[in-house]
Amino acid sequence: MPREMAARLADGWRTLPREQILRLRRIKNMLYALHPVLPLLEDGSPAADDLRAWLELVPRLP
Repeated sequence: MPREMAARLADGWRTLPREQILRLRRIKNMLYALHPVLPLLEDGSPAADDLRAWLELVPRLP
């Protein structure tokens, strides 16, 4: 799922069908596993920026 779509769905996740809520939850679980990788990435690299943007979504996900 593209990050932009995940962000849109995160804003109203309580009203989503169960399947979409579970998909967002799986994304959140995967992001928790990636959090320790962020300090290993070169600051300002596209990978670091992308991961940082994804990690900012974590508090908004179910």
